[in-house]
Amino acid sequence: LALGIAAARAVSHPDFPLGVLADELRAAAHRLDALDVEGRAADLRAVFAASQQALSAPARRLFALLGIAPGPDIGADAAASLAGLAPAPAWKLLAELEAAHLVEQWRPGRYRMHDLVRLYAAESGGAAAERPAALGRVTDFYLHTAYAANRLLDGPDTPFRPALA
Repeated sequence: LALGIAAARAVSHPDFPLGVLADELRAAAHRLDALDVEGRAADLRAVFAASQQALSAPARRLFALLGIAPGPDIGADAAASLAGLAPAPAWKLLAELEAAHLVEQWRPGRYRMHDLVRLYAAESGGAAAERPAALGRVTDFYLHTAYAANRLLDGPDTPFRPALA
């Protein structure tokens, strides 16, 4: 859909250099705006919104939080920490998001979003009030995971000690 919209914009503005259109798409902050087609059912945000509205409320919440998650992908346990959930409910929500084609499980237990979906999730505003706490939870998860890995490598006398949250 995004390629079709970009091609339609190029066709409707034959005098514009393709570099101008490419520059609009390159800027992440405005990428969804560059693919916005006023009054068309094929508008990218409208398609994403329809997919998002078909989700359960907990899946919509996780979707919004995944839009701000650090890194190119996220493990299921990290996603659970991001959302403040136990692993089993988080896995069910990730499966719901995958069934809606909003995330992809590209490796067992690892999920990623297309960059346009991720931009939409981040700007959707869902769970906005809890975003700082969610980032704190996932940072703590990564810190404690790194600590456990370091203990395996260095043994129990490692000088690295995370603070308890």
